[in-house]
Amino acid sequence: MVPDPAPYAPPIGLTSAAAERLLGEVGPNLPPDRPPRSTVKRVVDQLRDPMLLLLQAAAVLSALLRDWPSTAIIVLVVVFNTTLGVPAAAAGRSRHGRARKAVSAHRLRAA
Repeated sequence: MVPDPAPYAPPIGLTSAAAERLLGEVGPNLPPDRPPRSTVKRVVDQLRDPMLLLLQAAAVLSALLRDWPSTAIIVLVVVFNTTLGVPAAAAGRSRHGRARKAVSAHRLRAA
């Protein structure tokens, strides 16, 4: 018994002429250029990290309970983490920085 041949599927997609027309009308299919994030934006993004939000809440709770040594230690940890995290994001050593570098590399290859 011989299996039935696969059904023929006509090619689907844009013709070369349609692709060239769209390229002229819309432009290349590239991600938009975005300016680098400011230092203030990177600090805010760093402080909005879920773990740091938890530490900030713990610092507020410690302060409300007047446990000043714990409050000071938690605040120092938050400041230390932010101080290390913001330059890492700017240099591309963070998740967002690596993604930004990958998009830039893709733009260069596609251009």
